[in-house]
Amino acid sequence: MQIKESHIISASGVTVGYVGKALFSPADFEIHAGECILLCGANGSGKSTILKAIAGIRPLLTGHISISMTPPMIPSGIPKAEGFTLRSFIRTACYSISDWAGRLSPETEAAAEEAMESLGIAGLADRDISGLSDGEFQKGCIASALARRSHLVLLDEPTAFLDAENKISVLATLRETAARTGTAFLFSSHDIRDAAPLCSRVFAIGADGIFRCSGSSMEEKNKTILTIFRNKSIIFED
Repeated sequence: MQIKESHIISASGVTVGYVGKALFSPADFEIHAGECILLCGANGSGKSTILKAIAGIRPLLTGHISISMTPPMIPSGIPKAEGFTLRSFIRTACYSISDWAGRLSPETEAAAEEAMESLGIAGLADRDISGLSDGEFQKGCIASALARRSHLVLLDEPTAFLDAENKISVLATLRETAARTGTAFLFSSHDIRDAAPLCSRVFAIGADGIFRCSGSSMEEKNKTILTIFRNKSIIFED
């Protein structure tokens, strides 16, 4: 699959939070095909909440989001339940686009196989997910989103609980998949040192409550990332 549209999502004046309390100032941003964007900020700053709002799970307080299709969201800490092969897990994740009897179209079944192949996990298709490594399972979760032919995939802390090698592997997978297919990824993470060099741009919810978007250069990404810290001497190198 190769995404043809360049413009995936546009947000204007967006705030999220609770009645009478926005978690950050009104945000304006766009996401384009093939981008892999890091969303960073302190705990409680609104990272998960804005992802849920984009996915249509939570309402906006203010503003408007223009998007061609509701994107899938991969939450943090999906349990690896016994009794599901990787293939059946990915097919089950596609239930929302099945027919009235719960059957997937031949196109969706083919897309699931293609997604596993493209992420290098086709050889694990018949393995029980309970026996997969955390990194392998996270790639399976990404494959479940790609199988739905979504133009945008949202991930909440995809590198949480992973060891150093698997963190790099998953982040590299996001970047490579975005470049190859045109699918855009927006992911939250506290693993900024690993994620910053591998992402296209950075969205940061600053310590001052301002939502900022960086350019693509490492200098611009650094400048944006630093707004979430009180210590401004931290540098992330390309």
